[in-house]
Amino acid sequence: MKSVGCEIFCPELTRRITFVVANGARIFEGEDLIVEQHWDSRLVQEVLAYFSGKELDYHLVANLHNGPHAIEGMDFPIVDKIMTPEMAREFYRQIHFLRDFQDLDKEAIIKMSIVVDQDQASSVTQKINQDFAGRLNAVTSGYGAIDLLPRGIHKGWGLRSLMERWKIEVHQIMAFGDSENDIEMLELAGISYAMENGDERVKGVADYLAPANTDAGVLQVLEQYLEEEKDNGSTITRRMASQGAGKIAAKLQRAQSTLRQGTGHHLYRRLHCRILSPL
Repeated sequence: MKSVGCEIFCPELTRRITFVVANGARIFEGEDLIVEQHWDSRLVQEVLAYFSGKELDYHLVANLHNGPHAIEGMDFPIVDKIMTPEMAREFYRQIHFLRDFQDLDKEAIIKMSIVVDQDQASSVTQKINQDFAGRLNAVTSGYGAIDLLPRGIHKGWGLRSLMERWKIEVHQIMAFGDSENDIEMLELAGISYAMENGDERVKGVADYLAPANTDAGVLQVLEQYLEEEKDNGSTITRRMASQGAGKIAAKLQRAQSTLRQGTGHHLYRRLHCRILSPL
């Protein structure tokens, strides 16, 4: 399952986009799976033992190649907060409910996550990180959701895999994020934005602040960037320099220069077409 919203409302777009999902563990080019990283089965067993008897309380979910798996009787209050009724029905339809997590193939786990009350997310995350220090990272992903990441596997890892495949460099990457599970990706990207309504720790990592995602902040930044790039980056570079961001401005100037040449320019034009052109 790549994106419930896209699968329902824009299947044509789904086939034209490269997706990095499951916190970097899976990468699709259109409908084709090109990268998949599984958990170590021993770590899976440790996590299942840790939450044994509390799976429903923590809304534990394990993702395999065929989608999410959860214990029978589990509901997700978060769904009503962030999804339309149609999307919620599709969300539950794609979940595989089972009686016992031990029935799963422990070597096929791609992602694990839990959901708690939003005001408890920070303390629960801290406790898990203490108990699994050096083996697993728990990071918040919004609305009380907490992603459990094997050490070294995250969105930054997935993005790096794509960079190697496409033969591009960090200064050719622009990334946007709002939650803790975006931090490694933002640290890697040559140009990084935190959303205005995002986590404060994410804002501390990113180069810039974008309007809130509720205000289509990503689209606003992309449209402005594409427009200003027509002027060879002079306007945006001057503005960054005047804000005391000379180092980053120089980095952006190099990125824009690269985007106007060779493979970078081709990818840039393809991105512009995919995002902004009619389907």
